[in-house]
Amino acid sequence: MKIIIGGLIIAILVIAGFGVGTAVVLGVAYGFGWLVTQIIEVTLFEGMILAMAASLIFSMLLSRIIEIMAADVDADDAALDSIWERPFNDNKIPLERFEVEETGSFNEESLFRYHVANAVFDGLDNLPRSVGMNSEQQIIELAVRLTDPMVNILKRRKKKVSVVTISKAALIKELRREGLRPYDDDILETAVEYTNLALDNLDMVELVNGKLWHMPLDAD
Repeated sequence: MKIIIGGLIIAILVIAGFGVGTAVVLGVAYGFGWLVTQIIEVTLFEGMILAMAASLIFSMLLSRIIEIMAADVDADDAALDSIWERPFNDNKIPLERFEVEETGSFNEESLFRYHVANAVFDGLDNLPRSVGMNSEQQIIELAVRLTDPMVNILKRRKKKVSVVTISKAALIKELRREGLRPYDDDILETAVEYTNLALDNLDMVELVNGKLWHMPLDAD
C-alpha cells in the first residue's frame, strides 16, 4: 500500500512539475508575443509563434557559441598538455640546442628556452606552409630564433607578477631593438600565443619572477 501511495505522489509531482513548466513557457511566450504585436501588425497567436521561434533560434546560436568556446578551451588544454606531458625525447627540438656554451652544461634558462621553443614549434607547425617555412627543420630554426627575443624580454622584466605573458607588440619592439625584421603577423601571433601557453606554469612564473636563469638544473 505504501508503495502505491508513494508511486502516486511521485506521479502527481511529475505531472505538477510538467504543468508548471508548461505554464511558465506559455506565459513567457504570451508576454513576448504581446510585445511582438506592439511592434508589428500580427495577431497575438502569430506573435507567440514568432517569439517562440526567435527564442529557439537564439538558444541554438547560444549553444553553438558555447560549443565553439569550449572547443577553443579544449584545444588550448591539449596544446598545454602536449607541451608539459610529452617525454623529452618526443619534442622536436632537443634540450642540447640550449646548452650553455661557456660551461657545456644546462641551467634553468636552458630548460626554459627548451619549453618555449618547443611550444612555438607546435604552433608554427600547425600553420599553412609558406615561403621560407616549407620544412620541419626550417620551422625548428624559426622557433629557436623567436625564442631568443621573447626570453630577452622576460629577463629584463623587473616587476613580479602572478601571471607571466608576452604581447605581440612587445615581441615586435624587441625584434626591432635587436635589429631584426618582424615576421608575418600570423607567425608572430602564433609564437606569442604558444609562448603564453608555455608560461602558464608555476615553475616558469617562479623562474621569471625570481630571475633564476643561471641556476644549474641539478640544483636543489
